[in-house]
This record gives sequence, C-alpha cells and structure tokens, in this order.
Amino acid sequence: MKNFLKIFSPFILTLFTISCSTMVEDLAKMTKGSKYVVEHYQEIVAEYDADSSLVDGVFVFTQNNYEKDEFGNPKINPLTSKPDVVYTLFESETFFAEPDSMSQAAAKSYKGFTAVPFEQKKVTSDNECVIKIYYTRNEVTITADVGEGIWNYTQVKANPSTPEDKTPRKFKKKYGSIITLNITEQLLKDSGKKSCVLTKYELSDGTETTILPVVFPAEDVTYTCMWEEGKPAHYKVAHYFEKTTCTDNSIENDTNYDLNIELTNVKYGVPETETSTQENVATVPGFTAKPHSEAEIAANGSTVVNIYYVRNNYDIKIATDEGLWNYDAWKADKQHVTQNTETKTISGRYGTSIDWSSLNSLKKTGMNFVGLKNNETNELFAKANLPQTMPAGNINYTAVWAKKDRVPYEVKFMIETVGSTDSDDVNNYIPHSNDRTKTGTPEYYTEAVAIEIPGFTAKEIEQQEIKEDQSTIVYVYYKRNTTKITFDLNGGYWNYASYRLDKEHVVPDSASKQKQGKFETAVDFPDFTEMGKRANDFNCWKDLATQRTFSTAELAVNYSTFGSSDVILQAQWTKGTGYEYKVRHWFEKVTSRDSSNHSNYELRADLTQTELGEEINDDTDAVAKSIDGFTAQPFAQKKVAADGSTVVDIYYERNTSKFIFDVNGGTIASGSATVTGKYESEFDMDDTPVASRTGWTFGGWTYKGRLVTNEDLKLENQTFDADDKTFKAYWVSTVSVTGTTTFGDIVLTKDQNTTKVECYVTLPAGYESQNWTYKWYVDGVYASDEVRFVRTPAALGRGVHTITVKATMNGQNFTQRVTATIE
Repeated sequence: MKNFLKIFSPFILTLFTISCSTMVEDLAKMTKGSKYVVEHYQEIVAEYDADSSLVDGVFVFTQNNYEKDEFGNPKINPLTSKPDVVYTLFESETFFAEPDSMSQAAAKSYKGFTAVPFEQKKVTSDNECVIKIYYTRNEVTITADVGEGIWNYTQVKANPSTPEDKTPRKFKKKYGSIITLNITEQLLKDSGKKSCVLTKYELSDGTETTILPVVFPAEDVTYTCMWEEGKPAHYKVAHYFEKTTCTDNSIENDTNYDLNIELTNVKYGVPETETSTQENVATVPGFTAKPHSEAEIAANGSTVVNIYYVRNNYDIKIATDEGLWNYDAWKADKQHVTQNTETKTISGRYGTSIDWSSLNSLKKTGMNFVGLKNNETNELFAKANLPQTMPAGNINYTAVWAKKDRVPYEVKFMIETVGSTDSDDVNNYIPHSNDRTKTGTPEYYTEAVAIEIPGFTAKEIEQQEIKEDQSTIVYVYYKRNTTKITFDLNGGYWNYASYRLDKEHVVPDSASKQKQGKFETAVDFPDFTEMGKRANDFNCWKDLATQRTFSTAELAVNYSTFGSSDVILQAQWTKGTGYEYKVRHWFEKVTSRDSSNHSNYELRADLTQTELGEEINDDTDAVAKSIDGFTAQPFAQKKVAADGSTVVDIYYERNTSKFIFDVNGGTIASGSATVTGKYESEFDMDDTPVASRTGWTFGGWTYKGRLVTNEDLKLENQTFDADDKTFKAYWVSTVSVTGTTTFGDIVLTKDQNTTKVECYVTLPAGYESQNWTYKWYVDGVYASDEVRFVRTPAALGRGVHTITVKATMNGQNFTQRVTATIE
C-alpha cells in the first residue's frame, strides 16, 4: 500500500487539485468573482565561459546563457541596458477577485533566488489576467582557504626563496552553476604542507567534509583545507584508451583518447615519493599500453598518473577457394585479363570499421557466395553477419560457395527454308517443331545436342552461357542436305533416236545423268524424248533402293522434289528382236605388275552382258561400266555376227591412290609423308613415316577421328582405297604430378581434334578400381566432377586455357594441369 501511494500520490493530488480548482472556479462564478493567475519564473541554471578574470581578489566568470537575437548575440533589455537572462516557469497560483479590482500577487521566497520588482494588475472579467514574477539566481562566492598550508607549496619546495602564497581564493558564480576544475583539481594542484596530507575541509559553519561541492550553493561558503601529519597521500591512476577516430595516437589529448572511468583507481603512498603504477597497467583485448612515467606523490592528493593505451593493428585474411576478385573483368575479356584468386588482406586497428565492400566483386562460376568461414573455429558467417569492427586478433577466413540451382534453358531447332540461297544467314531458317527444354548450372555453358532431322544436317552448335534468369536459348541450325537423283539408262542412249538415223555423225550418249538440289526443292528432269536402247523397248524406271517401279509420267509425281537421300533410277528394258552378242568385263588383278598384259586381268562373270544388235554386221553398242577403283581401257566395237559369236572384251586398270600422313604440328623424322599404291593393294608397314614433336609424345595415327588401334584399323591391315586416305598424328602431353605420391605418377592426357577437348586421368595398374573422385577446373574456375572432362572449343572460347584436375582417393589429393589452345 505504501508503494502504491508513493507511485500514484502525485496523480491523486493532481486530480484533487483539478477538482478543487474547478469547484472554486464554479463558486467564484456564483459569487460574481473573476480569476487571475500569478506565475513564478525562475532563472535557469547559469552557464559561463571557461575563462575568468580577477576582480578585487575574486575570480569572476562571464555568463553566456542569455537570450540570443537572430545573429546569435545576447538580446539587450532597453530598460536595464543588460542582456536578458532566460527564465522558466516554476510555479503558478490562481486567485479570484472582483472585476476591475487590483490583484494581490505576492513574491515568494525561494532559496538562492531574489524576486525582481513587479507591478500589480487590474483583474479583468474575462479571467485572462496574468501577473508574472521573475526570480534571478543570487550570485554566490566560494572561498577556498589553504589553512595551514600554502598554495604554491610545489614551487616553494623547488625554490625556497619563493614567497609563500596563503591568500584565500574566491570564486563567484550564480547559485546552481557548475563548479569547474579551476576550483578543484587545478586549485589544489600545487598546494601543500610539509609532511602533511590534505584529509578534509572545514566549512564556514564549523562542520567538516571530505567532498568538494559540485555546484555553487545557495549561500556564500568558505572551504578551509585541513592538513594531517603522518598519513599516506592518495593519488589517482587514470586509464585513457585511443578513440577509433584518432588520427595520431602520439598526441595524448581528449580528441584522441577516452578516459575509462571503470578502470581508474586510487592508490596511496608516502608523500613526496614516486608513484608505483606498473602493476596497474590493464590487460585489455585489442589494446597495448604505451610506456609511461611515474610521478612524485603530492601530499594534497592531486597527483594523477595517466596510462595511455593504443589500439592494436590486426589482419583479416580472405582465401577465395578459387573464387575471383576480378570475376566480371575476367569474364568480359578472358584472353587478356589474368584471374585474381590471391588471398586478400584487410588491415585495421581494433574496433575500427571493417570495409567488406571488396566481397561484392568476389564471384565464382556457377556458384553462390554463402559467406566466410573462420578457419580456426569453423564458424560460418553470412555477409550480413560479418563483424563490422576489427576484432582483437588476426582472423583467417575462407570463402564458402554453394553450387547454384540448375535452371532450365531452351534448345530450339531451326531448319533452312526451301528457297534459301545462303545457309550461313540465320534469317533463312524457320523453327522446327521438336524444341527441347534442358537444365544446367548458371554461368556454365549449355550442352545442347543435335537431333536427327531427315533431309537436314546440323551445323556446329554455338553453346551459350546459362543465365540465371532462365532466358537462355540455344539455336541449333540445320542446313538442307543436297541430294542427287541419278538417271541410269542401263545400256540405253539419251539420243538414241538421232543416233539411229545418223550413226556416222552422231555420238551415242549413254552416260548417266545426275540432277542435284537441296532437300525438298523441285527436280529439273532430263529430256526423255529421244532415249532408247538398241533392240529393246522401254519398260519402266526402277528405284534401286526401294525396288519400286514407275512410268516416266509417274516420276513427275513421285520425284517432284529432292528427297532426304540419294536416289538411283534405272531404266528397265524389254528385249526386242535382233542378233545377240556378249560384253565381258576384265579387271586387273591386285598382284599385277604390268597393266598392259591382259593375262594380269580376271573376268567378272557376274558383269557379263548379252546384248542385241538390230542387223547383221551392225556395230556393237558395248558400254564400259563405272567401277570404283578402276578405269576402263579404250576398246573397239565389233561387227555383230548372225551366229551370236560376237564378244566385246573391256579391260579395267586398277587406279592408284595415296596414304597421306598429316603430322598435326610435328615433323617427319624419317620416311615420306605420302605413300602411293594401287587400289586394294596392302599397305607396307615399312613405309610408315616416323613423326616427332618437341614437348609431346607420339600416340599413334588417327583415321577419320579414330585412333588406329583396333584390329580393323591397324595400319598393317589397311589397303589403298579408291580415294586417298589421310592419317593424322595423335600427340599426348604428359604432365608430372604436383607434389609426391606413394604409388607413382598420375598422367593427364588430352585428345585433340576440331570438335572437342577431352581430358581424363590414366591410372597405374592396380589403382583403376579405387574410389577416386575428380574435380575439373578451367582457368581456375570449377567446371565439373565427371570422370571424363569434355568441352567443345566454342564452349571454352578462343585463347589459351589451363585445365586442372584434382583427384582424391583415401584422403590423398593429386593435382595436374594441361593447356588447351583454341585458335
């Protein structure tokens, strides 16, 4: 109940006062009285300039808390010719009197204040009469008397001829003003009495105290120093700590250092001996105490030993875990910008602000920045939770990354238009219906793959960097294939009608006619009007692939446009009446050394033809065949005999072709880069050249992109084709392990060709089945954890790239690098 009244009594009193006031006011109205108010204003606590002047032996200070004009100068009261001080309402009273009567206001007695004269006012019927009474603060004098001591004891001790100063010190300010150091520590700084200690003060009224006043009292007072012999004197040990805003800690002042009141302590010692404060040097994390000097202990307790502490400098180191500080610049110009993965150091004084802005540029391909891990505690800090001020010690951080979530990207298939005249112009392509959606890691490259579209061939795909906003589109462009339709008259002539009328002058045309064009474009048919075959009647055209037959008229319907593959249409004939003769085809043996000797040829009975001549003694109409790898020798037609004994022999000589050895950047050390042989003859291994290349190991020869290692591709099993064959040297770069291993070297190889860059790790025997994991990096940026690393040149981009593999097995780590140049 007591606490309730203590808390709520002001509130209850206010309610009571309001209620009473309302009742009195109502009563006054009933008695025809009018209200007037008396307001009591007290001068606010006076403020003074720090400096003082000595007037008649009294230190006087200049007051500065006057009302100010618009220019900041004290307002001058024209009545008093002095600046107006500032007053604040302290108390108000309400009275009632007859209208037009004079007020009966009376000044109050406030301790330390004096009322300013005022005038009574006439009470008005509108209850608006207010009398204001102002109270100025009294000026008070504090007198400091050194008692049996002297003010200049320190000086007299140093120079006994110095006159002793015992004059009391007087200080004048207004009541309630703050007492400054001029009156306390500075006043007592040099005072003293031989072999005595200042222990207390005697006041004017005879009472004693050990505490000096903080503000000027309401009345004049004298403090007389009281000295006591044989007691230890106290002295203060103050601890000042460098501010974070300090720019020069060699300057020991309030601008650069803050006093730590909690650490400040009082010690005691024999007056006029040296202080002992070395054990008082505090151990505070992040600070180091500067050397300080001891002082002589003053008997008056004014000695202060100041210990200053400077902020220590610390380093924060940030390892990037293969992130790049210059990621954006490197990404914009990989060919000229060197990756910056260095460990960054942020230095600063303990407690000062840390600038983490450099983290904004730290990025890693395909990764999100998670934060920094403290290497000592393993504690992870997100960017927003990193310390904002320099800690009291060095810290090593490592960037932590998380793989970005896979996002979808589109693969659009575009086919060349029928009327396109330029397959390199993307405007000549239209969408196909088989679009695909795939997913990949942002900032990696897409892995779009062409699909089979009949009649079209995909161009090289330009892979795109995957964007996080899912806007990535990869276009796969398909050129229309160019196909052929071959019209084979199968022994007939295109100009048979003309030839039959004038055999002497017309040369028969039996060569197959070819028409070619892009898939689905219109076919321009040859002229069929004069075609024919001796002693035969035209039957139909046969598609040799499908074995379907068509009349000439039906060709325009079924073969109006070029298809997705080549077509051979062969004329089919029905024998008519005439005289038979044979056409035999002889082919040079593979063992032949003399193509002019017909004994080196063998008959192909399956090709022997029985033809018809229309008349006896008519010339035969034999036609040489077109056989890959062979060339028909000239032959003469014969006269058709009536008994069917006529035979026309046609001999075919084997063509020669070449094995071409492309050293692929190397040189021929011995042998020839070109070896010639007859069609289907075996290649002599002794003719294989020896290739070399500085800094590389020869890995064999490739044929059509495949390494010549399989049985069917070994050079000793190769024969000369109808066309030349090109073999390309395969080179292997061998890189030694970085560091040492316990079981041997890991070899990193790269496959070189125009379509892909492939890297894989070749392990020593016995280690293939171990539990290995791999991490692949391109130019220091994480790329894959696959066993085999494969990228297209387009995905890597032009320039010199360093491909690194980190292989891990049972806690052992092995690192190797290889260089890939994309020109």
